[in-house]
Amino acid sequence: MDNFFRRLKIYGIGFGIGLICVFLFFRNRGCNWLPENRVRSSFIERVIVVHEEEMPAFKALALNEKQLNDLIQNSSISFSESKKKGEPKAYQLTGTLPNGKSLRFILTLPDRSVISEMKINPTTTEKVKNSITGKGYPVLFPNNKELFDLGTDKNILTKLSSVGIVKSEQLLKMIKEIGYIDYSKSTFNSEKSSHCWVIEKPSAAFSMQTTWYKDKITLKSVEIANSEEIPSN
Repeated sequence: MDNFFRRLKIYGIGFGIGLICVFLFFRNRGCNWLPENRVRSSFIERVIVVHEEEMPAFKALALNEKQLNDLIQNSSISFSESKKKGEPKAYQLTGTLPNGKSLRFILTLPDRSVISEMKINPTTTEKVKNSITGKGYPVLFPNNKELFDLGTDKNILTKLSSVGIVKSEQLLKMIKEIGYIDYSKSTFNSEKSSHCWVIEKPSAAFSMQTTWYKDKITLKSVEIANSEEIPSN
């Protein structure tokens, strides 16, 4: 029995040293089960957007996609200053910019939406709501080249083909370059949230209604400028 407790004690010491290594040397990044890492993973799985009114402040940060991803991944989350219930949830984060300065910002986390809105200007998390007007510009996408599911509807595929899109990667690239979310035509709180993407392509502007299902953004309808909407079958 003494040997059993001795081995148990040695095991406990080893386990404790392992936890110390994880927290001190890996800064919690190796522990997906920790609350902070679960929340951060939820952000990275979504499309991060910035409202048009805050875009000047965001551009002033001069962050590329990798730097923004690193900022979110390495930021600390203040749960005491976050809204962990309600719709949407909103979390207060503090991270370090490439220039060494500290940045405090908020990210929303809607339950049924692929969109997480980044709030840069100081505000209270309890007052944060999903935007309902204006434009939301995407600044960070999940690492998935086939994030958009074009589906098999012939009408939708024909419309996309008419603006030069035949592959998911092409649509993603175009949205990154000249696309935005139209908040006035998007819903976040319903059972089936829907988002309106607008692509202001000079030769043929168009918009799409999409839903989020199993890590994919699925096209439900497409509307070419000066043309009737083509619904999904």
